[in-house]
Amino acid sequence: MADILSILATFVIHLISGTTFFIHQKEHICPEATKIASITVYLSILYLFYEMQLIPSHWSHIPEVCKFFMELLVMLLLLEFGVIFIWGFVEIQSAQLLSALFDSDSSYKLIALNTWLMILSLTTFILIGIKTKLHEKAYNIYSEFKAKPMIESQSPGTGRPQRRRRNL
Repeated sequence: MADILSILATFVIHLISGTTFFIHQKEHICPEATKIASITVYLSILYLFYEMQLIPSHWSHIPEVCKFFMELLVMLLLLEFGVIFIWGFVEIQSAQLLSALFDSDSSYKLIALNTWLMILSLTTFILIGIKTKLHEKAYNIYSEFKAKPMIESQSPGTGRPQRRRRNL
């Protein structure tokens, strides 16, 4: 598993500040597309990094600071490649396909483009979730939460029983 600090640093450096280091683009790849689909793909890739071991195990003797910077560099490079080249290509091709189907000033084109990109980004999230067994982890968290015993106590001043979870 990648270090959570390097993932957070990558998130802050790349997504929040909007800085690119390796690949410089002139403008937003597909200006008519909303950014929510790109952010969904970006966060899905970050979660995949969280589940992956980016630094090989035979490099375990390297100091933690060096591992942090190596993971940070690898994540920035792969995210820029994945989001700018691959997802940007998907956005451009989708926009060109829908331009051929709709009038250039059609509001339906914009709705169809954003719907299509959201479907693709959510599909990416679902596929990464299946690969990393996210559904099993979510079910285990839900089972642990549900297994906590409920205790009854009286609400102050009302005299009615109040149910709350016992913190163990």
